[in-house]
Amino acid sequence: MSSETNTPSPSDIDMNIHGMTLNTYCMLFHFSQWLIFMFFPFGLAVPIVMWIIAKDRRTQLVQHGKIIVNWLLSILIYWAICFGIFILELVVGFGYPDVNVVFGVLLTLLAYIAIISGTLVSLLALIFPIIGGMRANQGVAWKYPLSIAFFK
Repeated sequence: MSSETNTPSPSDIDMNIHGMTLNTYCMLFHFSQWLIFMFFPFGLAVPIVMWIIAKDRRTQLVQHGKIIVNWLLSILIYWAICFGIFILELVVGFGYPDVNVVFGVLLTLLAYIAIISGTLVSLLALIFPIIGGMRANQGVAWKYPLSIAFFK
């Protein structure tokens, strides 16, 4: 008969955060960004709250938190730029119907670019947390491409 016990060693206890291993917590940390598509404020608040709650336990959590917050701030900026360009086209296009035809075509082209860019940013906001979460589960902190480094 084996005399194994299920008592965790002190190092295992230190590795657990809210009953999860460090890698699992970091993976869920990345996946929590998807809440931005379900209920916008939660998508911003939950990753930040997860970071604040556990950042004093491990330096890896600080690193993942900075990566995630940098990405969240970056996509907010990218979405704001796309939205601003689109609104500019609407205001100028509908507000001033006598605008030069060439200028109108350029504004319409800018609006299409804004829509396509906003869609691409949204797709990246879905894809990057998957890659980041899978890499976090392997113990690697993956920096999101196109992310502006607000926190280093």
